[in-house]
Amino acid sequence: MRIAVIGGGVVGMATLAASVGAGHATICYEPGPVMGERSAGSTRIFRVAHSDSQLVRAARTARDAFERWSGLAGPPMLVNRGCVITGTDVADRAAAMAAAGADYELIDAGSDQLRIPVVDAPAVTLLDVGGGVVNVNTATALRRVVRG
Repeated sequence: MRIAVIGGGVVGMATLAASVGAGHATICYEPGPVMGERSAGSTRIFRVAHSDSQLVRAARTARDAFERWSGLAGPPMLVNRGCVITGTDVADRAAAMAAAGADYELIDAGSDQLRIPVVDAPAVTLLDVGGGVVNVNTATALRRVVRG
């Protein structure tokens, strides 16, 4: 099977690695430098928290894949620090995470767990325990492993 990956960012490189690892002939289309646009910089947010339980499940699957790919690239690809979620859809995200069996905590305003200096803390904040940041430098190292 021949696989085409569109985009050479973190997700594109991860998809490329999985496809090549499964033995597929794979090509990546990227008009600019690999890891050069939205994936530029050292980190990107990774979150499990979504308002749809299917997306929560998909994010958990992606998280597991990032952990497997870390073994190929060297240092951890996903730095698991949790992710703070605020906004009007916190209840929807909490419900979707509960339905998918994902770890989360609801944090009240003023709690030390909020981890963000704010003047007016939201009434309720969701802590996405499985979230964190993607180490883009590790994703770049994975690209070198895939290319050989």
